[in-house]
Amino acid sequence: LQLIRHRVPIAFSDEVEAAAAALADAPPPDADAARRVDMTAQRAYAIDAPETTEVDDALGVEFLADGGTRVWVHVADASRYVVPGSAVDLEARRRQSTIYLPTGLVPMVPLRLAEDILSLRDGTPSCALSFGATLDADGALAETMIQPTLVAVERLTYAGVDEILADRDGTAPIDAEGLTTLRALEDAAARRLEWRKAGGALDGLLGDASAQLPEMRVAAERRDGEEDGWHVSVAPLRDGDGDGGGAARRLVSELMLLAGEAVAQYAEDEGVPLVYRRQA
Repeated sequence: LQLIRHRVPIAFSDEVEAAAAALADAPPPDADAARRVDMTAQRAYAIDAPETTEVDDALGVEFLADGGTRVWVHVADASRYVVPGSAVDLEARRRQSTIYLPTGLVPMVPLRLAEDILSLRDGTPSCALSFGATLDADGALAETMIQPTLVAVERLTYAGVDEILADRDGTAPIDAEGLTTLRALEDAAARRLEWRKAGGALDGLLGDASAQLPEMRVAAERRDGEEDGWHVSVAPLRDGDGDGGGAARRLVSELMLLAGEAVAQYAEDEGVPLVYRRQA
């Protein structure tokens, strides 16, 4: 923590806070208005932990005329509001990422923006950059497209989606269209997982042992009576424990990997320089 205090900016300057307030009060014109596609009629689900306040991605499905499906990953379009070269943009570039710690987070942009106009807000049309992908039968990318969009997001929790996907009797608390969408997302994620395993992904190499490597939740809070004033808890996220360690988290993870591959393929095709993170 000492290292973080000395090397990571914790607070925003008065200039950046003032710029964020002005941006929230008077957003600039949408530079992509002419090509932003209205996708608010399509169901889009932001699946997160219940305590999440920065909602930056959502998932949807387009049902095609030929009977196939196109999976959509919608990412909150910060460039709709943050002008290149502005005080908020320069500070975000300097920080590079929001840092999540057991004690809280160090945001990349002021939270008055990150939790409001830069988020995909539940029930409010929101600007997104959307990645559409069709898959081959084996789960490989067949076709990709990238589009500025307007989306209408519905929030769901990991635990809630786990409950819906586990229900095979049709009694889950969701309508038929929503259930069909989630089932289609589940199918796409399953095909992607099998495709990654065929390519040598760790999930396939570990086999059943992968179930023994759960995600961990580490939390720390100030509490009187503790030796150093902090209470720390460490616990695994497991299927069915209410924390979303099951099917929903795996679904989101697979489709985020899909979006990353779609971006990488687009950049390669168009000659766009990007930083890549990969595994052989």
